Amino acid sequence: MHDLWDDNSNFVNSLSFVDEKNKNALLTFLYQNKVGRFFLRIAISKPITKTMGHYYDSKYSKKKINKFIEKNEIEMKKFKKKKYSSFNDFFTREKKQIEFSQDENFFCSPCDAYLSAYKVEENSKFKIKEIEYSLEELLQNYSLSKMFQGGVMYVFRLTPRDYHRYHYFDEGVFLFKKIIPGAFHTVRSVALEKKKVFIENQREYSLLKTKNFEEVLFMEVGALGVGKIKNHDKKKFKRGEEKGMFLFGGSTVIVLFKKDILKSDHKLIQFSKENLEAIVECGCIVGEKR
Repeated sequence: MHDLWDDNSNFVNSLSFVDEKNKNALLTFLYQNKVGRFFLRIAISKPITKTMGHYYDSKYSKKKINKFIEKNEIEMKKFKKKKYSSFNDFFTREKKQIEFSQDENFFCSPCDAYLSAYKVEENSKFKIKEIEYSLEELLQNYSLSKMFQGGVMYVFRLTPRDYHRYHYFDEGVFLFKKIIPGAFHTVRSVALEKKKVFIENQREYSLLKTKNFEEVLFMEVGALGVGKIKNHDKKKFKRGEEKGMFLFGGSTVIVLFKKDILKSDHKLIQFSKENLEAIVECGCIVGEKR
């Protein structure tokens, strides 16, 4: 266990940190190997992803649930009891209870995840689901990328065993959203490599005007080229209210804060530089307002 805040901060929150990012040999092969990227292109083609999506929504996929629970050691006592109609119905299972701190100075985790945090500096590069982005590339919006320069980015990496719904961490109003479809882009030259296929994840982001943290960008990152993000249509929201869910597939939540909104001297940023991630649950405190 490590204390999340430094000695000079107002409180201490202890979290466990792990190094899991580089342990998936299959992902490394698929994303970083020329032959692997060929198979990845086939795997995320529309016919295959549509077929798999229909299967996971069907009653025939229910037979995978028990093995999935056993393999991932999921504690089902945390979730509401129900008879699942499909694997996706199980994958988006609801928790019995989620508690958010009512202290408006604290930023609480919007989901269960492995968490990293980074300062957003000029020319910063961020590795999201094995793909490296600049902030402008990630958002595909120059003005927004400038808005968050000097701020803090929180990256919540969900694993298959996690609760796959995510929640608003503050009261506020919805300003606008953008959906970016996943795609393979043209081959381009890259230093130290002759050619590299640049792959993008499907993602959707919302710009939110929050009560306590000013404008915040909330992004969901899904699997490559597959529509697995399901957001609720809300113009106003409250702290702890459900924002949406991921259907079966890889998933990440990113939250961006502007400069000088959050304290950024805590150990989470230090550990993230060392490739360590904090294990967090939805509702736990992971940041503090200045």
